[in-house]
Amino acid sequence: MTGTPGMPGTPGNPGTTSNPGTPVLRVRPMTAADLPAVHLIERASFTTPWPPQAYRQELESNRLSHYLVALIGDQIVGYGGIWLMVDEAHVTTFAVHPAYRRRRIGERMLIALLDLALDRQAREATPFELAGEAVDSQDHRGVAGNVTEFDGNLGLVIGAGGGSLTLFDAVRAHGGDPANYCEIGGNPSVSKACGLAKLVLQKPGVDKIAVMMSIVSNTRVDIVARGVIKACLELGKDPGETIAIFRIPGAWEEEGFKILDRYGIEYCDRSVSLWEAAGRAVAKIQGAA
Repeated sequence: MTGTPGMPGTPGNPGTTSNPGTPVLRVRPMTAADLPAVHLIERASFTTPWPPQAYRQELESNRLSHYLVALIGDQIVGYGGIWLMVDEAHVTTFAVHPAYRRRRIGERMLIALLDLALDRQAREATPFELAGEAVDSQDHRGVAGNVTEFDGNLGLVIGAGGGSLTLFDAVRAHGGDPANYCEIGGNPSVSKACGLAKLVLQKPGVDKIAVMMSIVSNTRVDIVARGVIKACLELGKDPGETIAIFRIPGAWEEEGFKILDRYGIEYCDRSVSLWEAAGRAVAKIQGAA
């Protein structure tokens, strides 16, 4: 039996330091030169693998990402990655080539990722953050979680991935004080959008929330609108006063904007940049608008 073409070895080959004379397992930072081998393992491990350019963007453009590879000799046999956001680490991906599993390679890589997080003073998740994970796991539809807790007064319900990071940074640059980081996208259910918004609104010190994403094609604007409005109403809050800004242009935006109009919520379309929307939210929370 042979491994995946282009990848090393067979399940019977030695691959750990437990047998004298076998190659040593090493773990080091991932580089762009590693990406062809990483993608081979990705395709062998996941039914919906990340596209090759996703890893290149993570390495070259994402200041929060840290990726490692595991090698036996000169052959890459596994990889893993984390995002480090202030003092919290999120595992983004993790895989070992099928031919090298059950040799504790994954354990070694996980320890290396944990060491990396601890070196950068990552901490255990707070109850607020664990509650965010519970919201995200309530059903399979979309993402509404990846919550990180801060001490500010402006709650954020913001778009996933790079959009979330851009918006979080924009709020801070405008002088705002975020109460949280989070990610919403992939067309979550009304229930999940509501659950995330309720969690953020119930955080002590939060006065308003800003609901912002870049232009969406795989998330319905009206569903997110219904979810965040439902959260306000269930908490006895006026949506028009509680939602500082709603900036999600894209799929089903006309329906979503009609709902927002009905509750007197300030919203903006794609003609308003993420930067400007963040500034409007900060102005609301500071009483300047």
